[in-house]
Formats: sequence, C-alpha cells, structure tokens
Amino acid sequence: MRMIISGIAGIPPSTTSLRLIESGWGNDGFRASRGFLQAVSDITTSTKGPILELGTGLTTILLGAIAARTGVQVWSLEHSPEFFFRISNVLNHFALKNVSVRLAELKDYGDFSWYNTQVIYDFPDSFSLVVADGPPGNTKGGRIGLLPLLKDRLSNDVQILLDDAERESETITLTEWEREWGIKSNIYNGTNGKKWALCTFNSR
Repeated sequence: MRMIISGIAGIPPSTTSLRLIESGWGNDGFRASRGFLQAVSDITTSTKGPILELGTGLTTILLGAIAARTGVQVWSLEHSPEFFFRISNVLNHFALKNVSVRLAELKDYGDFSWYNTQVIYDFPDSFSLVVADGPPGNTKGGRIGLLPLLKDRLSNDVQILLDDAERESETITLTEWEREWGIKSNIYNGTNGKKWALCTFNSR
C-alpha cells in the first residue's frame, strides 16, 4: 500500500506514478482503468469544492492523497461491507482524514436501485466533482440514480466522471441523463476496451 501513496509524488501524478499506484493496489478485476485514473487525478487536481465518490477502491486512495494536498474533502459511498472495511483501514493507516466513507446498502427506488441516501444527511450541499465507479454493473438501473436522488447537491459547474461507459447499463444511463436532465457527455477510450465519460450540464 505504501507504493500507492509514494507514487503520488506530483500533482497530478505522472503516468509512471499511476503505474506504480496500480501495482501497489492490485485488485485487477475491479479497479478502474488507467485512463479513468488519469482523468480522476487530472480533474481532482483542479477541483476546488467537495468531491463525491460512488464505489470505493483505488480511486478512493488517489482522490484522498491528491485532495489532501489541495485542501478538498472527499465523501464516498460503498455498498459492500468487505470493501468498506478494507478501504477504511487503508485510509486510517495513511491518515487520509479528508476522506469520509459511508457504508450504504443498495435500496430499491422502483425504476432503479441505488445507495441508501439516509447516510448522506451531513454531506455537503454542493459537490464540484462526482467520481462514479458504482454501483456495480448488475444493479437495476445501473448508475442512473445519481441525478434523480442527488441533483440538488451538485454545483452549477459540477463534473461527473462515469467509469465503464462501454457497458450497456451505462450507455442507457447517459442517454437518460441527457434526456431528463440535459447532461452532455464526452466518451473516452481507456485500456483493454474500457471507456469512461466526462459529463456536465448542457446549460452550464
């Protein structure tokens, strides 16, 4: 794990540093692609307001280490107790106190399932960046629940980084976000067939 923190020697981390960070974390089956990690690091570096993360993992450590240097708070939601305790232990070990992780079970909201929003009662009123690598791909409605449930907590110039944009569930999510909330999305190619999207509001 120490390789992850030591790999973030610059702001934003270099490509070499990101490779070091990846090798320190492992978890090949679930971690975000390098292209997505690079986007997360680049945008986090210039983000001035609170950051919301959906789904924890390597991105949590990356967000925490960068945001600690820029003075920004990170708030993360995780539905899996296993990942919640793992990431909490890592954050505590490296004293990344600017990251607050909440265990939030997935709740059925009718047309979709998403994190139980009862745990966000003390979250900031306005997030500047959302890093969405959850809920998992087999969740009903994919990741669409962010806007129906938390749109009022997003800043006017919010940027949303959505991972796994190559999947059908995320394609549907982006289509619905555009139709219902005027979201504009740019899709980028990552490694090994992975894609990710950068989303903003059309009118902003």
